[in-house]
Amino acid sequence: MKHVPISAKNQVEGRIKSLEPGPSSCMVEVDLFDEQTGKSVYASIPVDQVDELDLKINDLVVVVFPASAVLIGKSSLSLK
Repeated sequence: MKHVPISAKNQVEGRIKSLEPGPSSCMVEVDLFDEQTGKSVYASIPVDQVDELDLKINDLVVVVFPASAVLIGKSSLSLK
């Protein structure tokens, strides 16, 4: 899957694992293909965008996020 040609450099490929629609927004869980940890990311998007993009479980997608939206934390545990 090609990355989307936009200005945000942070783009990660994944597969939709779950869709939890609410009255106006839908929580989308995207599996990041990390077999060692099973990590996912979550996005809350308008329900009408789920319909417009025709998003379904197991669809391949690109998660895009600007650098200004990334938070950094540091674990007190050593990962050696």
